[in-house]
Amino acid sequence: MKSFLHCLIILLSLQSYSCLAQNVTSESDTTLYQVFTKDGNSYIGTIVERNEEYIVLATKSIGTITIPADQIKEINKIIGSITDSRNWPYNFQTANYFASASAYGLKKGEGFYQNTWIFFNNFSYGVTDNFSIGAGVLATFFFAAEAPVWFTARLTTPVVEDKLNVGAGGVYGTLAGETFGFLYGMSTIGSRDANLTIGAGSGFVNGDFSDLFMTFAGNLRASRNFYLLLDAYVVENTLFAFIGGRSMLGRASLEYGLLTSSEFNVAGIPILGLTLPLHKK
Repeated sequence: MKSFLHCLIILLSLQSYSCLAQNVTSESDTTLYQVFTKDGNSYIGTIVERNEEYIVLATKSIGTITIPADQIKEINKIIGSITDSRNWPYNFQTANYFASASAYGLKKGEGFYQNTWIFFNNFSYGVTDNFSIGAGVLATFFFAAEAPVWFTARLTTPVVEDKLNVGAGGVYGTLAGETFGFLYGMSTIGSRDANLTIGAGSGFVNGDFSDLFMTFAGNLRASRNFYLLLDAYVVENTLFAFIGGRSMLGRASLEYGLLTSSEFNVAGIPILGLTLPLHKK
């Protein structure tokens, strides 16, 4: 428990440093951004200058323009470049795999509802660019059984922009008068569209903690609208792994694959889920 608190303090320090660093924009930055304005237009270019009042955007089509901050609806980083036909838009759903989370969190105001096999229901919302909360319920009330309910919190921060992020979080739930949950930490190496996340944590029931578990997850964007997903857990020397993909359906997505384990008497259990955004673009 003390180790987790120490990691959390370090994480908060890194977050403070990264927030200060993000206020400075380099004029030599060649990263492409897509800026959506409140009048319905969008512009693609590099940010020459950025402050609290406006941004200066260098575009190829109409030259350098200045956009007032109060007219900006959203700014998204573009993956790839315009010339290599990989103008893939930012996707908030890369914050999660099948069940676990990456250290790339939701941005402020982003949110989603995730349903798996009708019974598993999760909601998540970005309070800030680095902190998100959520809640979930297992819909066992369909069978006149008491439904477990849980609440989540996650703190993330970049260490090296688009290359290394770290995070920590927790889950707290109740069922039939019992409490359960877990605390965890993770590191994500790579970008939002091609990454590997390694994590560790410990679960508890009524305040009694169990042995550590390990998590290994990966995300690879194979095309504009398709991702390969891996989400694996090692619990008491037993491996459980979700293997499959994610297909984008507009701003929603369909997740599908198999849950496999040496403990199963079958090759795998089919997984099917749907994720819907809860925020406007």
